Amino acid sequence: MFTKIRKSDIPEGTKIVDTKWVYTIKRNPDGSILKYKARKVGRGFSQEAGKSYDSDQTFAQMMRPETFKMLLVIALHRNWTIRQLDVVAAYLQAPLHHEVYVSNINENGETEYWILHKALYGLKQAGHEWFKTLQGILQKAGLNQCIGDKGTYVRSEVIIGTHVDDLLAIGSTEGALDKVEQAIEEHVELDKKGQPIQMLGMELKWEKESVILTQTRLIENTYNQHFPTHSTLGKASLPSNAELFEHTKTPGDEGCPKHIYQAIVGSLLFISRMTCPEIAIQVNLLG
Repeated sequence: MFTKIRKSDIPEGTKIVDTKWVYTIKRNPDGSILKYKARKVGRGFSQEAGKSYDSDQTFAQMMRPETFKMLLVIALHRNWTIRQLDVVAAYLQAPLHHEVYVSNINENGETEYWILHKALYGLKQAGHEWFKTLQGILQKAGLNQCIGDKGTYVRSEVIIGTHVDDLLAIGSTEGALDKVEQAIEEHVELDKKGQPIQMLGMELKWEKESVILTQTRLIENTYNQHFPTHSTLGKASLPSNAELFEHTKTPGDEGCPKHIYQAIVGSLLFISRMTCPEIAIQVNLLG
């Protein structure tokens, strides 16, 4: 993935990207701890466009939310098998096409320098490079990219929707999915999770002939993040009264900082698009 080098080996004037550790806790749908994760990431905001990455090659296509829901409906309607697959250390499998130099503090507190051969989480082009790598892997497995949604791939009676390193695969039989999984595993390691119970920030509750999508944990986390000192905020029924939106603040007034307000509205936009369309009008007015 990288080669350790001396600082003198780095071309003069090259921007060195520093790194840091990021620690996260992955949880089950009920909120219990699944595992602790530690990841070394590059601080991509310090990269220089045109030198360590191309500004037009940072986009990574993912399946649309509508496609995700459509795959669930197809699987239920046709009684197909459905599986969730997670590519282990996905970005670290993607070759880089630029020379990227990073610094790292080792366990002895000493600074060392690397030249990267594979992508590192946090780099500007990491998502794009992984998308291109995954695209090649799925095409080698015999899947064709959909015209209407380039984050989705089809092979005979198998359809795979992609979201970064999460894959939602549906197939007419267990054997059909097994063959595709085996072809993918020739290139990357897969964490096979079976029928999905949480994906894309949603909880999936399976019934006999249906699935219920909720975002309870995301809604609670958003509330606790932005309103930690408010144990009980007033509730408003839908449709909302127009009076709620009549008294808006003008720029310069004291209140919620702009970037925090944007984060709240962004979270609500995602929630309204995925599971709560009934709040779409209110979120639009807040935007």
